[in-house]
Amino acid sequence: SSGINAEYGLEHLDELYNMRRYAELNALLERFAHLNSAEVLWRRARVQWEIIKAEGLENTGILARKDRVSQMQELVDLVDQALALDETNSSAHCWKAILSNARSSLAGFKEEFENLETVRYHLQRAVHFDPSNATALNLLGSWHLNMLELSSFMKFFVNMFWRMPAHCTYEEALELLLKAEQVAPKVSIGNLFMIGKTYFRLNQKSKAKHYMELALKETAVTDEDQMYFEEAKRFYRSNLAS
Repeated sequence: SSGINAEYGLEHLDELYNMRRYAELNALLERFAHLNSAEVLWRRARVQWEIIKAEGLENTGILARKDRVSQMQELVDLVDQALALDETNSSAHCWKAILSNARSSLAGFKEEFENLETVRYHLQRAVHFDPSNATALNLLGSWHLNMLELSSFMKFFVNMFWRMPAHCTYEEALELLLKAEQVAPKVSIGNLFMIGKTYFRLNQKSKAKHYMELALKETAVTDEDQMYFEEAKRFYRSNLAS
């Protein structure tokens, strides 16, 4: 990746990403596609995912969905190439989890459930190689929380394809989410919301209320922030407003 560092620096590429200048970043990364670099490969996958999301995933036509699945597979392949070059790259593991999950959820229930173990494995590797990877910590905590929150019908459905992890606990979810918060305080409304929800499930209502209120004090920047903000508002109103 010396060509990048000489001309731009990875920090500059990440600045463009954070400023959501995706088309510009994508064009820049395409220029470096010839470099056999894990750092370029996972960043290409990441920015192309943002571009696909901006175009809208919610096209329900079967052909459009098939196209989306094959587009997503191409992004998963990019991250696989990054991991083949550098198996210790925390961000590449994190994006393998994110993109393989996005691909499988577009492909349907069965594939989504069969992919759950892959998602968890890569998030665990991401945290192993970089214990301060806040995104991976948050997603791994969220993975546990989502497993625990499945309805009994869904648990039955999951068990048809895959054994539910026996050691999935709210305590473990909380530990991961709090670590994410420690690494990147108040960066994610979703993380604050999930901490609050997990404390609520553990019958620690004052702590649950504290974190939900923190989530509701933040300003939503992305669509995802807005989604969690609305969810936090609903959860607070239903369970904690007293």
